[in-house]
Amino acid sequence: MEVDMPNILDIALDNNTLKEMLKYMVATKYLEDLVAEDIKSPNKHCVGTAYLAPGHEAYSVGMAFALEKGDTLDSSHRDIGARMYLGRPIKRVALRRFLNHFGKKNGPTRGMDGTSHDHDDERGVGTFVSPMGAGAGVAVGKAFVHMMEGYKNVAVASFGEGASSAGRVHESMNLAGVLKFFKESTKDGKGKKLPVIFCCYNNQWAESVPVEDGVAGNLTDRFKSYGFSCVERIDGNDVIQVYLAVRRARKMAIEGKGPCAIEFLTFRVGPHGQHEAPDKYVPKEDIEFWKKEDKDPISRFKKYIFDKSILNNESYGKMFSEIKKDIDEAFDEAARAPEAVWDETYEDVFSPTADHAEPPSTSLIFQEKEFSYRETLSEALILEMKRDSKIVVFGQDVGWRMRGVFGEMQTTNPENGGSLKSPKAIEHIFGHERVFDTPIVESAQVAMGIGMAWQGWRPIVWIQFADFIATAIDDVKHAAWNYMRNRKAMPLVIMMPYGGGTGSGPFHSEDNMAMFCHMSGLKIVCPATPYDLAGLFRTAMRDNNPIMFYVHKTLFNVEKGKIPSEEYLIPFGKAKIYHQSNNANFTIIAWGAVLKEALLARKTLLSHGIIAEVIDPRTLVPFDLETVLKSFRKTGHAVIAHEASLNCGFGAEIASLLVYHAPDCLGGVGRVAGKDTCVPHAPKLEKGYLPNAAKIVEASLKIWNES
Repeated sequence: MEVDMPNILDIALDNNTLKEMLKYMVATKYLEDLVAEDIKSPNKHCVGTAYLAPGHEAYSVGMAFALEKGDTLDSSHRDIGARMYLGRPIKRVALRRFLNHFGKKNGPTRGMDGTSHDHDDERGVGTFVSPMGAGAGVAVGKAFVHMMEGYKNVAVASFGEGASSAGRVHESMNLAGVLKFFKESTKDGKGKKLPVIFCCYNNQWAESVPVEDGVAGNLTDRFKSYGFSCVERIDGNDVIQVYLAVRRARKMAIEGKGPCAIEFLTFRVGPHGQHEAPDKYVPKEDIEFWKKEDKDPISRFKKYIFDKSILNNESYGKMFSEIKKDIDEAFDEAARAPEAVWDETYEDVFSPTADHAEPPSTSLIFQEKEFSYRETLSEALILEMKRDSKIVVFGQDVGWRMRGVFGEMQTTNPENGGSLKSPKAIEHIFGHERVFDTPIVESAQVAMGIGMAWQGWRPIVWIQFADFIATAIDDVKHAAWNYMRNRKAMPLVIMMPYGGGTGSGPFHSEDNMAMFCHMSGLKIVCPATPYDLAGLFRTAMRDNNPIMFYVHKTLFNVEKGKIPSEEYLIPFGKAKIYHQSNNANFTIIAWGAVLKEALLARKTLLSHGIIAEVIDPRTLVPFDLETVLKSFRKTGHAVIAHEASLNCGFGAEIASLLVYHAPDCLGGVGRVAGKDTCVPHAPKLEKGYLPNAAKIVEASLKIWNES
């Protein structure tokens, strides 16, 4: 693809800055050339392959030079130049990079991840993950925090033209385009926008797919459709033009006039990954064209520097020698570093959480009365948002218009301005900046929450129904694995109504907890009563890990209970035993809406001489195996009941744990669960699908009679 590129723009940047720009461009190329050479060596140190960016030096370095202290960057795998400058000095960045490439224990990810999949938090550089464009939504979340903290900084997302076609990027850019805050502070009443800049490098190849086969239409026109104030197309091989474009965008962003999007035209003159030949699918003539002196970013800028007499051969040679020395020393140091070898620290998947015990606040308590499940959620949310000004809730239908699908985002409490006749929206208590609706963008919602949590806030991402979280799996995984890879806290709560019993059919009734139990790094919470809901929610809002918080739809307006006026928390991983007895001869384990069915089954079983303890684990991760095992060792019989499908449901995990840890106590273990189909819509079909008291009794008697 031949394009017209103007000469380097002559502007008044001081000579030292220009020299530094060239220095970091050259350092980027030298480091990447060293990695490429190592990978081809029979005695290589790099683990696997590497995804380098020859030809991107002007883009990544120019972008980084335009940022200021406190700005944040969520980069792609091609942005080593930006990481090099922001993480300076050069030797520091090179050492971190090589340690990660080599899979060393003292590297940024301790060997848990490689190549460019690290972060540099103290320098504002977020972690990169492989699903392309994942950083776009994260940057939106960080921009929100920058806005709330006074528009002093901006968030930048960098991604390629290939990633620009990903749904998560569209969601994130659309979300950034529609969100407006502090409307009362602007003259036109339209509000201020998020200080986020989307930087898209168009290197014309998404692995083996050329831009004409991967992007419909024009990228710049596409970006304009989001209503951004600033959209440009820039020569991405001219470091000064890149710098100026990002500076212009930054100025608009911190004035509340963003978001901005910039397309930077460049070319990847090497392979997608070092496991491929560079000309395997890219025409050789295209590679040679973009390597010409007037196209190659380093050659162009070096000529400009020499023409201006800023450097000459001698001073350039001295600069290069210093670069080479720093990077070579970093390479050798990384090569000598200890290998990552498995030990118990790698099984530590959760970020430490401060002691939950806090002095009770007399102003942040429940009233002495009976609360429904829905009322409990509303009041607990209000109390926690009063306690911590960094708690934010957002999602579909949480705002003042709908106030939650089940009315959970409003209060009838007179102390909070509500009444039975005129409930008050929680948005009207805390303002649009802390409770706001979003478009239908589950992936971008979760990614935005990750960005907020990364900056130390405590977002609650409200997913309208648990079924819809499937479109955000990559983002949930990003959050789940963050601490294992980066040792970085991620205080994110994803709250979701779930379950059948309302005739809502396959796409509004799913119980998908088991799927997320398999994703290390997530905590899974499923309160069955108002009391547990209040205590577990308070704990969640003090935890430093990503939490999938499930609330069952059928409990919202049916289940009622007394909430103590004193403040209390329920620790995760602590089960609750109903009808504990020394004479118990049976154990029933159930959670969520099935708990009520298990308690009904217990009553029936008494007439058969079966005295059952009913255990609600309350959290599936962490799971209170100790309490369950203690009961099972006493009773020798167990039934596990849950709403999710039988096949690979979490009940299978519990059953295997019982068999493994208590092999001598086996009177029998059974499971009662949903059918291995989707949840039906028709009432009688749905009733046949769901577990109930009668099915629990039937399974229990079968085990009892056969033991």
